[in-house]
Amino acid sequence: MPIWSRRWPYLDYTIEAAPLDRGVFGLWKAEELLFVGATNEGASIRQCLVEHFKGVHGEESRTADHYSWEVASNPEQRKSEVLQQYRQLHGRMPRLNKAK
Repeated sequence: MPIWSRRWPYLDYTIEAAPLDRGVFGLWKAEELLFVGATNEGASIRQCLVEHFKGVHGEESRTADHYSWEVASNPEQRKSEVLQQYRQLHGRMPRLNKAK
């Protein structure tokens, strides 16, 4: 499932339904993609979303209202591809990826 295709409300109980697989995820505010992240070694998409929802990686990621995800065997490579596609479409990086 491509990261752009489906979004879920960014709520604690919907995050609990996110996959326990490795991959990439996006945080959205309305129609704006705020952030694209990738799972680290041993982490799941769900774990990463929970951390962002709790503000572990900064309060700005808590302003999202929806999230999306994509299972990927090489999350960092897929994240780079997604960010490259986004930059080609919008001429810039997602707002919260610029600070990273």
